[in-house]
Amino acid sequence: TEARRCRYAALLPAAVVGAPDVFVSHQWASPFHQLLENLRISLGDLVKRMERDGEAPPAVDDLRVWLDIFAVNQNRGAGQAEDLANLKEAVARARHGTLMVFDAEGLILKRVWCLYEVQHTVLAGKELRLAVHNIDGDDMWKQFQNLNIARAAATVERDRERIVE
Repeated sequence: TEARRCRYAALLPAAVVGAPDVFVSHQWASPFHQLLENLRISLGDLVKRMERDGEAPPAVDDLRVWLDIFAVNQNRGAGQAEDLANLKEAVARARHGTLMVFDAEGLILKRVWCLYEVQHTVLAGKELRLAVHNIDGDDMWKQFQNLNIARAAATVERDRERIVE
């Protein structure tokens, strides 16, 4: 993507890129394999729920997920700024809402971009689901009790300031 200054999704065939079924909110400090495991479990649960609701669900592998590391241009500049400015539209387009992937330490609740994504999920009237696999209920409760957007962090301080304002 660096040579073309584009998002990874722009390198994929058009047939596999489209409106997302699920917008994925996660924090980058967790190992990628944990994110994938949470997605595998949560998307399987979504397919089962669709079946229960009488929908003809796609195979899990056919669900489209919006994942920032692939959908946002990771090269600083105008392309990245445009992708980030369109984030709330990406949230609103996700057919089955937002999946917030939790980590054991609750770092996701301390990241301002993740909280921004939750805010726009709610504003768009979309469903917010929590992927909390292998996390103790008491630990979850403590994480929510300590939620404070004013103390949430971002890699780029100006992003944090703009979102918190």
